[in-house]
Order: sequence, then structure tokens, then C-alpha cells
Amino acid sequence: MAFETLFALYRQAKRNLSYNEHDWLTAISLSPNSTVLGSLVEHLCLSSIAHGALNDIDKSLPNRLEKDFFDGVPAVEVLISSENSCQLYIPTAFNFPDIDGAIVRLDQQERMAYVYPIQVTVEKTTKTRWKAFT
Repeated sequence: MAFETLFALYRQAKRNLSYNEHDWLTAISLSPNSTVLGSLVEHLCLSSIAHGALNDIDKSLPNRLEKDFFDGVPAVEVLISSENSCQLYIPTAFNFPDIDGAIVRLDQQERMAYVYPIQVTVEKTTKTRWKAFT
């Protein structure tokens, strides 16, 4: 029960995705629980991505990504009909199967959509589950 209560609060805080790297790194270094550690690392990674961390790797991604949260399937049609060309989609459910987030980038000139699946793990051995998301 305590676990569900804390993760309900975590899911609510996840929508904010505030970025204070020092505080998150401190929390990660103090976490003795692997589930909590994984959630903290996931939050830090998604927050960093939302604030442009991947722009150094792929210049076609904007410095800041708009975020959209989803329960079942991301509402990509909203992105298609908007002025935006790039969106970070984050599931609201705890332990959403196979994926922790995804970036969708539209190239209107080429009429192409590029999907960047994101899976964060602290496990030493993990399966390539993102393939199930495609």
C-alpha cells in the first residue's frame, strides 16, 4: 500500500519533469532500493532529454522538447495537426510495458516521421524489449 501511494505521488510529479541535475544525482546516490533507483534514473534521463540533452547527438532535435503524457497510445495525431514538429511522449503508468518514452519528429518536407524509442534501465542484464513497441 505504501509503495502504491508513493508511486501515485511519483507519477504526479513525473508530469512536472523539473530539471535540477544536482538534486536528482544526490537522490540517486542515496537510493538503496533498486526500484526507486530505476525510477529516479528514468526521471533524470527523461528530464534531461526534455531539456535538450539529445540535441548534441542529433541536431534535428530541438533544444527543448514539448511533452505529452499518455495512458494507452500516444496522441500523435495532435502533433501532426499542430505547429510543432517534435514531441516527447511519456507514459503515465508505472512500469509501462517495453518503453519509458518516445520522441516523434516530423519532417513535413520529406513527409516522414522519425521515432526515437527510449528505455531506461539500471539492470545489468536486460532484454531488448523496445522492439515490442514498434
